[in-house]
Amino acid sequence: MRQRLFSTYCDNVDPLCKIIHRPTVQSQIDSIHTSAEASRDEAGIHATLFAIYGAAIISLPDDKYSQLMDEPKDGVLRRFRFATEYFLSKADYMESRRREPLQAFSIYLVRYKIHDT
Repeated sequence: MRQRLFSTYCDNVDPLCKIIHRPTVQSQIDSIHTSAEASRDEAGIHATLFAIYGAAIISLPDDKYSQLMDEPKDGVLRRFRFATEYFLSKADYMESRRREPLQAFSIYLVRYKIHDT
């Protein structure tokens, strides 16, 4: 599922808002195991991935979403939003000098701007 959400993000969101380097994020998706015990450095990567997944879900029309997921869209979006916010906090995104927390926060902002309009 992670790969399908990333592909959806690349097709629907990335062309409109270039924030990530696709090959780098693709390798991170392939290698990372999500855990609440992530280190501060890993937390930025987790935040980026959950922000991407949330943006991908928001970009899907309801009929396509239903083909991808078996649970209500609002619940999935809440979980991804909570995970993004949790890992942003854990990465100390306001003080971090790393790329990943900034990417995650940028996608997070764009995602909710798109969703709210």
